[in-house]
Amino acid sequence: MKDEHIPKNHLAQLHADYYYHVYNRTNNKELLFRNDDNRILFLEKYKEYLQDYLHTYAYCLLDNHFHLLVRIRSMPEIYEHVQNIKAVDRTAPQKQLMHKLVKDFTAYQWSSYRAFLSEKPTSLERTQVLDWFGGKQHFVEFHQLKADYNGMEDLLIED
Repeated sequence: MKDEHIPKNHLAQLHADYYYHVYNRTNNKELLFRNDDNRILFLEKYKEYLQDYLHTYAYCLLDNHFHLLVRIRSMPEIYEHVQNIKAVDRTAPQKQLMHKLVKDFTAYQWSSYRAFLSEKPTSLERTQVLDWFGGKQHFVEFHQLKADYNGMEDLLIED
């Protein structure tokens, strides 16, 4: 089932570095795990699809439901994991995450960064922005620092 078919109010917002108690129960107390092989398969698939995105602290697999205590990995951990997957082997969400990543922001076509360094006419308030940084050289030096955006999610303009 694709996410666009799920009503938005049914999608949980999970955030990096937060802890979650995840659980799921069957309808009418039907069996989820019919035998130990089912539990082993669940744990194998959990490891295959989720372990690289979650820190797992505890789990409990009962006959008709399960519980997980997890923390979502940090965005740098997730990005690093996805970058190590061959592009051809990435899932659609993994590919989408990598559209969001730009390896060299200084060459990115849809950023004003290069316009600040250019002498060409622009509608940007180039002089004022460069003054905020203390000049063009400081602007470049600032952007060469390794950015730590942790805690700034509310300030970023991204989807």
